[in-house]
Amino acid sequence: MDQAQSVSWKWWAALTFVASISISLPATAPADYSVCANFDEILEARNLNYLPLIRVSDPGTRDQPMFNGFFFYGVEQFDPTGRYLLGLRVYFQSRDVKADDRGDVGYIDLKDGFKWTKIGETTAWNWQQGNRLQWRPRSDEIIWNDRSEDGKSFVCRAYNFRTHEKRALPRPIYELSADGNTALTHDFERMNLFRGTEYVGIDDPHEKEFAPSQTGIWKMEMQNGKAELVLSLAKMAAIAYPKGKPPSGHLYFFR
Repeated sequence: MDQAQSVSWKWWAALTFVASISISLPATAPADYSVCANFDEILEARNLNYLPLIRVSDPGTRDQPMFNGFFFYGVEQFDPTGRYLLGLRVYFQSRDVKADDRGDVGYIDLKDGFKWTKIGETTAWNWQQGNRLQWRPRSDEIIWNDRSEDGKSFVCRAYNFRTHEKRALPRPIYELSADGNTALTHDFERMNLFRGTEYVGIDDPHEKEFAPSQTGIWKMEMQNGKAELVLSLAKMAAIAYPKGKPPSGHLYFFR
């Protein structure tokens, strides 16, 4: 939760693009790579030994480059077997995302020549967090955020890896419970003042309100799409500002 400020984001995608992956060693093999105990050791380290890297994503051509990424941490990029690697493929870089910029959603087969399989598209993504693409725990589904067919709302797409069936859930998602049954989310359209994390293309219906009561943190059942507002921005404002709201600002939930 924060009040929006004008923030100049560096291209977070540069930190998280999936151009290559490391080849894991068996658990019993001796470590022939360097290990750092904390982030300070990483910053201060010199002459580290690294695992060999193999590029698994297709860079395209000079005239038609492709950029493959996963963008953010904290969600499942690999399937439970470790064979299939999720990715979002886009066709430009070094500029802001526009409303009509589409990304291809798919996976890479690490045991079949790094074959790419496209399973869908999205117009709901950003450079920092992608489209929240992930494997849904304890299921065969891959999920990601997108815009609805009429372009008026953000939704969650679900693709069954085994049956290839597709379905749509009425709200986008941010975080899933460990059992994959429940999702929490905020309103991505309200984050349009926080550069780098917004989904463009849909206006915030409560843009002129500091802390509307109609929106906030939502909980959604992943089986049937039933959603409920569990904490409104108005309630959060009463907690954060018991003496009254500030004279200006734009309250929203973030991550």
